[in-house]
Amino acid sequence: MEITYSTMRECGLIDDVNSNVIIHPKHDKIIPLTLVNMFLFGVNTMPHMVCTQSVVDKKYIISYNNIYYLILSKLKHYIDMFDPDNLQKYQDKYILINFNNMLNIKLEGLQSMLYTFYKEFILYLNKNKPLFYNIIKKMFGEKYFKGRITCHEPNTNVISILFNSSKPIVVHFGLLELNIPLYVNLSSADNNSLYEEIKKQILLQDPDQYIVNNLATFMDISIARLIVTSHNNKMEHVIPLEQLLSVTVFKSEEKKMEYIDFFASLYEENTIWCYKDNIVYLNFDGLNKYFLNLELKYLDSFEMKDTINTFYSMIMSELIECYKYMYSMK
Repeated sequence: MEITYSTMRECGLIDDVNSNVIIHPKHDKIIPLTLVNMFLFGVNTMPHMVCTQSVVDKKYIISYNNIYYLILSKLKHYIDMFDPDNLQKYQDKYILINFNNMLNIKLEGLQSMLYTFYKEFILYLNKNKPLFYNIIKKMFGEKYFKGRITCHEPNTNVISILFNSSKPIVVHFGLLELNIPLYVNLSSADNNSLYEEIKKQILLQDPDQYIVNNLATFMDISIARLIVTSHNNKMEHVIPLEQLLSVTVFKSEEKKMEYIDFFASLYEENTIWCYKDNIVYLNFDGLNKYFLNLELKYLDSFEMKDTINTFYSMIMSELIECYKYMYSMK
C-alpha cells in the first residue's frame, strides 16, 4: 500500500489546522515520533519488538533538538518494520485500530470489539448536537481513534484507555460485568450511560458548571447560575430580587408588595440586600432569608408554600450533594 501525504491527512495522522509537522532543512517534512506511535499503536513509545537504534540506523528517524522525529517520506518503511501478526499477539499492550485500518487489515478479538464500539459510539454522538456530544466526539476522534492505552488488568482482561480533554479521562474496556466508573462492557455497551458518565467527569473539571447543571434539573438555568455565583461570593449582592419573585405565586399584588416591604424592614440596607440602579439585589444570605421568611399569609395557597419549601430544600440539598461528590472525586 502506498502512503502519501494526502493519505496521512485523510487517515488523521496529519491535521492541516493544527499540524505538528515541521520542515527540516535536509529531510523536508518530519513529525515527532511519539505522535506517530500514539496514532499507530496507542502508546507513546515504540513497540517492543523493534529497537529504536535499528530505526535510527535505517535513517527512518532522526534526533532533532533532542527529540526523535520520523521522516515522513519514510513512514511506509517504518510501518513495514512491524509484523501485523506479531502485533496482534499483544492486544493488551497496543491499540491497533489506526494501524490496521491504514493497512486495510482486519482486526481480531478484543481490538475488533473495541473498534465496533468506537464506530457505534461516534455514530450515536453524531445523532446529537449539544455541546458535550461534540466535546466527547473530539476526545474519541472522528477520523481516527485517539485513545492511549494506559494499563491492562490481566485478571479481568480490562484495558484502560486515556482520552484527552481539558483534563484527561480514562475509560475502561472489558468483557465482564463490572461495577466500576467509566467502564464499558464491550459485549453489551450502553452508549448513553457512558456519555452521561463522561459528561459528568467533564463538568467536574469546571465545578461551578457542574453545580449549575445539577441545579438546572429543577430550575431555570439563569437562576442556577446566580445561585452558584452568589454562593461563591457570599457577601456580594448578585441575585435580583425579581428573579425570586418570579418563582413565587403571591395571594395578590398587594400581598407581594407587603412582603417586599416586610422583608426590607427586617434587615438594614447593604447587609443582605442592597438597592442598585432601581433594582433590589440579594446576597447568598439574603437568598436564604427570602425563602425562610415567606409566610403562608402572603402566598396564593398552602400548596404554593409547600412548593417554595420544597424548592428551597432542593437547592440546599443539591449544593451539599454536589460538594460532597466533588470532594469524593479528589
